[in-house]
Formats: sequence, structure tokens, C-alpha cells
Amino acid sequence: NYGATIEEESGSSTTNHSIRFSGLTQGTAYNVKINGTDANGDSISSDNYVFSTLPLPTVVGLTIKDITPNSVVVYWKTNSETDSLVEYFTESDIEVAGYKKGDKMTAGSAARSKEHSVKLMALLGNTTYYYKVFSQDEHSNRVESGQSIFTTSKDGTPPVITKVKTDTNLSDGGSAKVQITVTWETDEPSTSQVSYDLGANESNNDKTTVEDTVYTTSHYAI
Repeated sequence: NYGATIEEESGSSTTNHSIRFSGLTQGTAYNVKINGTDANGDSISSDNYVFSTLPLPTVVGLTIKDITPNSVVVYWKTNSETDSLVEYFTESDIEVAGYKKGDKMTAGSAARSKEHSVKLMALLGNTTYYYKVFSQDEHSNRVESGQSIFTTSKDGTPPVITKVKTDTNLSDGGSAKVQITVTWETDEPSTSQVSYDLGANESNNDKTTVEDTVYTTSHYAI
């Protein structure tokens, strides 16, 4: 019982035929049989053919794993091969690497898969984030999840400073002056400030640069 009939719109006899099916259900198998009449008025009929429409991507099993003070892993599955994208933001008043309150950040991968795992880095400890995920298949069919939240764990350890470098520039004017740029990295977002003084030993008379209150993992001071 095929249940529906579609007629070729050309209305003329030909050996090449084409009919477009519309209004079909995604991810569904359909049976098709072709009937017609030749130039002598004889009826013709084909065998039964089966085709399946492509499924639209859906997001299932959206979860947060491996929560730390500064990172989480967003995990989900899709019913077809899709790419991976996470959009997230926080309502915290702390500015992180140029992103302010409510600014949306993204992370993801262009590789298509049915299982998706995206690690979000450089997060603030003990902070609530809002997020949603997006997946798009090779036919540009796109699906997005509803908005969810996660909270990073409390941060009880100070940042670790690595890769400290100095770069010296000498300007030769009326009197020679030296400018030193200090760069370094930290394993979590933090502010930037340098203490310095004359001599090779520590003193209690250190001068300090103006603190850069933007939280970041890449730092510099002049």
C-alpha cells in the first residue's frame, strides 16, 4: 500500500524522467514503484525501490566532565557525523583575556564525529558559566542545544609562573635610557604586575608597575 501518487509534470512522452519528492520525514525509509504508459498505450510498471531520507542532527547526552577550577570538558553525542562547537559566557565582573561580562566565547573542532568532547580552558575558579552546543553535518543541517550551566570548582592554589623573559631596548637621545619589557605565562588566568629595584638582591624598597587587572594566561609589563 504505497498511499500516495505523484505524477510527472511534463505531460509528454520521454525516455528521461525526473520527479522531486517534498514534505518527506527525516531519517525515514520510503518504498517507491514507478508506473507509466508507453506510446502504444501499454502500461509499464517497475519493481519496488527503497530510499531513506537523511536524519537531521540531534544532540543527546549533553554533560560536563572533568571539572577543575580553570577548565571543564563538554561532552555530547549526535545521531549523525557533525562538527563540534561550544558557546559559553559568564556574568562575572572579572575581565578575562579581553572578554567582559556577558561576552560570548567559543571552542570546538571542525572534525565530524558522532561523539563530541570539547575542553574549555582559562576559566575562573568557583564561577558559574552559561553554555550551549552546536553541531552541523556535511549538508549544513545545524542543531543547537538549549542553554545549560556549569560551575567551576574552587581555586585553592596560586597561579604558577613560567617562561619569564626580558627584552631590553636602549634609546640614544640627550641621555641614554633603557626600557625593559618583561613577559611571562601562568597556568591559570591572573592579573599582571612586576616588582623591581636596583641591585642583585631582594630589598624592601621594590618599585612596582601598575597592575593590569585583566585576567589572562599571557602577561607583559614595561
